[in-house]
Amino acid sequence: LSKITTTTTTTTNSRSHPRPLLASSTPPKKMAESELDGITQRSVTVNGIKMHVAEKGEGPVVLFIHGFPELWYSWRHQIVALAEQGYRAVAPDMRGYGGTDAPKEA
Repeated sequence: LSKITTTTTTTTNSRSHPRPLLASSTPPKKMAESELDGITQRSVTVNGIKMHVAEKGEGPVVLFIHGFPELWYSWRHQIVALAEQGYRAVAPDMRGYGGTDAPKEA
């Protein structure tokens, strides 16, 4: 697997240390339409915050919330599977991740 790094700050000192991200949870820089399997992406503004949302399907909503340090992309296979079962699968990027605005104090 290729290593992708991000910078985080530890609580023991003020220096930053690179930490590897899982390559499977990070979308490639360019994705072919076929890789998205019909997942649509859009930006919505909620309370002044621009949020990136990936979604597919119609029916009752299933909301996918990613953890640290992931993006909506880590749910891509589940989004497709649930949409095929008659659900509307929705996966936003949380604040400060992907295409979603970071908190101002960050």
